[in-house]
Amino acid sequence: MTDLDRLWEYQQARQRLVTFERQILSAPDHQRLGKLHRFLSQQQATISELQEQIEAKVAEFDKFRVMAAGFEHDLTQETSEFQSLKDDEQCTAAEMAEFRHRIDRLNESVESCRRSLYDTIAWIEKASTTLEETYLKAKKANKEYKTLHQKCEEDIKSHQSELDALKAEAAAKEKPIPADVLEKYKAICKRYQMPMAKLENDRCGECSMSLPASVAHSVAMGNRIIECENCGRILYAPENAD
Repeated sequence: MTDLDRLWEYQQARQRLVTFERQILSAPDHQRLGKLHRFLSQQQATISELQEQIEAKVAEFDKFRVMAAGFEHDLTQETSEFQSLKDDEQCTAAEMAEFRHRIDRLNESVESCRRSLYDTIAWIEKASTTLEETYLKAKKANKEYKTLHQKCEEDIKSHQSELDALKAEAAAKEKPIPADVLEKYKAICKRYQMPMAKLENDRCGECSMSLPASVAHSVAMGNRIIECENCGRILYAPENAD
């Protein structure tokens, strides 16, 4: 038996394990569990984002509050001084006009800060409502998730002996394969579920790429690893491949 024969047998054993695992996970309960897991992940991301945004808005609110307090303080002083100037016969019209102008600008600044404060409060209240609703949805989904997770764990346990047997078979088939051959196989696994492809009528059995006669002959010899020039899979030409 060649290294390629051993590698092919390993792939077949590995595929039986993968197929069995997929059959378990394709059951309605497992499918629902997967959806709940994705939903909870999305809700958690939404909660974290909302919390960060609310914290930023609270900091913004504090900034506007301090600014408003400063403008109101200045406005009070300017207004008081303006009232004093009214009674000062030496005060000119230009000075009065300048005071009125400063007071008007301070009033505008106070009103602008107040609008920003109101808008920020409204945003925080709306975001807080959304956050609370998201919490409730997540709490409800998490309760269902825990119940379903336990049920799916029990389902997996009921198939554990079969899973263990398939895993043991795959491990046994993997053991005699040289490290460099296995390393190349697993590298291709990152791209394809089936890293090996049978040679069929001088074509790659996976991507159907037509191979030169010389390449097909080398593959048929089975004494070294040859990859498909198109898809990169390891080509295999056993006399009695399944």
